[in-house]
Amino acid sequence: QSVSGLGTLVDLGYAFDKNYWGNGYATETAKALVKHARDLNLTELFAFVDQENTASQIVALKSGFKQLTNVQIRGIAHLVYKITFER
Repeated sequence: QSVSGLGTLVDLGYAFDKNYWGNGYATETAKALVKHARDLNLTELFAFVDQENTASQIVALKSGFKQLTNVQIRGIAHLVYKITFER
């Protein structure tokens, strides 16, 4: 994905039906995808979270991401999170 000011990058994304919210599936999925990104020898991974989505902000932090900046995507404020993999 290419984002103004950030260039081209690899980002984590997920979506769950409301019936499955609150069961830890997002955290479990995000942690597995972070591990997979590390196994692929990526140097960094990003996550874009709607500024109003507190639950996904917590998932990002639990998965090892650090908040980097804010961006507008299609007129919606998003927080940008980044994880850097040490070699």
